Amino acid sequence: DNMASKRSNTFKVLLASLAVVALGYVLRSPSLYLRRETESSLGYPKDSLLNFTELTAEYGYVSEEHKVVTEDGYILTMFRIVKARNCHRAKRSPPVLLMHGLLQSSDSWIDSGPNAGLAYLISDACYDLWLGNVRGNYYSRGHVRLDPDKDPAYWKFYIEQIGI
Repeated sequence: DNMASKRSNTFKVLLASLAVVALGYVLRSPSLYLRRETESSLGYPKDSLLNFTELTAEYGYVSEEHKVVTEDGYILTMFRIVKARNCHRAKRSPPVLLMHGLLQSSDSWIDSGPNAGLAYLISDACYDLWLGNVRGNYYSRGHVRLDPDKDPAYWKFYIEQIGI
């Protein structure tokens, strides 16, 4: 009797876990993305509604978006902060490249805000700051011939290839 109860509880936990995973996939469907107006009306924080260039501009930084095409056809987006809020030198220091962690984007370097985000701090120290995005993330889902939503071949790359 006790064993049957444990099996029943295990089954319920497994079923609930599968339901959560399935719901996550459904909610990530491109057809279900919320529009900015909807997200705003739901009370999303203003900063969470902005992309990289919009968010940096919000805090007084000027950034550029650059597209890079890899040898195997992936179209990656890089950002460069060209004018920092607290750097007043005419000549910038040598370039610095920041690459985010797995399952992230370049946004991870600015999410903490101007007084804590590493991208802001490096840029304020007058370095020529570049930020990369790995293939397949929010900013780098392009390819010269493959569609990431329709072509499984798009996702056939190795961890060593995700960067620039």
